[in-house]
Amino acid sequence: MVALLPEADEEGALVTAERLRQAVASLKLDHGGTTFRLTVSIGVARWQAFEPTIEAALATADRALYCVKNSGRNGVLFIAESSKDPTEAEQQYSAHRK
Repeated sequence: MVALLPEADEEGALVTAERLRQAVASLKLDHGGTTFRLTVSIGVARWQAFEPTIEAALATADRALYCVKNSGRNGVLFIAESSKDPTEAEQQYSAHRK
């Protein structure tokens, strides 16, 4: 799923993503006498309208998403596409989760 937030800056996008994560985490689904809890992992990236395509931003958000999943799931990570070393953001996130 992709959500475009044209009026949001990095902080606004992270706040929105975190609210969504918390809302999903607060859900309880009952089925057949068993209660299920849900989590969500969210990767956030920036795309600016002057850039020719959105594909690079989608790939960056996907990389952030899988970093969250590989670090235990149920989290939010922003990676700036223009970051000189996006791996550094991934390593800091992983270290923060441990």
